[in-house]
Amino acid sequence: GCKEIFRLPIPIHLLLISNIISIIMLNDYFSYLLMGELMKEFIEFIVKQLVDSPDKVVIEERDVKTKEVFFSCVEIESGKKIFNQLQLEEKNWIGIESVCNDMIFFHTYVKPDMPAHKSIIAFDIHSKSIIWQNDNCVFSFAYDDKVYCYQQKFESRTFFALDYLTGIV
Repeated sequence: GCKEIFRLPIPIHLLLISNIISIIMLNDYFSYLLMGELMKEFIEFIVKQLVDSPDKVVIEERDVKTKEVFFSCVEIESGKKIFNQLQLEEKNWIGIESVCNDMIFFHTYVKPDMPAHKSIIAFDIHSKSIIWQNDNCVFSFAYDDKVYCYQQKFESRTFFALDYLTGIV
């Protein structure tokens, strides 16, 4: 899976040096503490680092006013943008579940006012495209080239292991 590194408001600049992400706050926000309360009038960045690919960072940028979300991927050492400000068909009610094996696993939401996730959208970082989607399962975790997921029943769950490249059971 992926590990959430930190959350903070913009404006910021990511300084990427030898697998360490440093934050430089701009526009007089230098005294803002990372552990402090987020300022709601700013766009929130959620930065996640690929566990199995320490040379890349995936960034989820959400505008809290419009609720639109944008995704970017950056090579840490060179600072080269693999993709920038990517939006999928769903522009608001989507987020990152995990990043594994250079694949980003996105989710959508059951309802905009509910935090429950639905769907698995597998996005290949290299081809910059969706390679499969499953609207019947909910992501649980990724491990050893498998995506573990479930279908929610009335009072139970049915679990599956999908191939991470094809989405096939």
